[in-house]
Amino acid sequence: MAVIMAQKFVDNVKNLILQAPYIYHDDRMTEKLKLMRDFSNWDARLRRQYKIIYNNNADRAEKLWQTYVDFMIEKYNDSYPDGLLGPKENGQNNIVCPTAIFIEQCENFRKEFRNGKLIVFESCGHFLQRRASIKFKENFENFILNNN
Repeated sequence: MAVIMAQKFVDNVKNLILQAPYIYHDDRMTEKLKLMRDFSNWDARLRRQYKIIYNNNADRAEKLWQTYVDFMIEKYNDSYPDGLLGPKENGQNNIVCPTAIFIEQCENFRKEFRNGKLIVFESCGHFLQRRASIKFKENFENFILNNN
């Protein structure tokens, strides 16, 4: 959603912070999504946190997650035929605001954001603020303070 809003309202979005989105859907991403689809493949702590969001209704949490994953596998390329960032000018998208990028697909994003800054968190994945909370907080605060 943040990327879409930044594209639509280029002059109004002053900073952008991205964590673990993916911009292209390929066979590698399909395999990752299939693995993530089954709650039994998640670590116990992550399953517990996800269930809490849904008032400990594990069946509902799993069903909603699986519906989301199935949609991403089947419809991502239909919804975003040019990838999440859409058509490009001179090889880049139109987002020009300072962008902190906390993601796995860092090379794809780094190449496409004119003012992007790559911040590497080893072995953190989608939940880096939980696994490297101090480093995340410091980088997040630095980004906000230095780009306003």
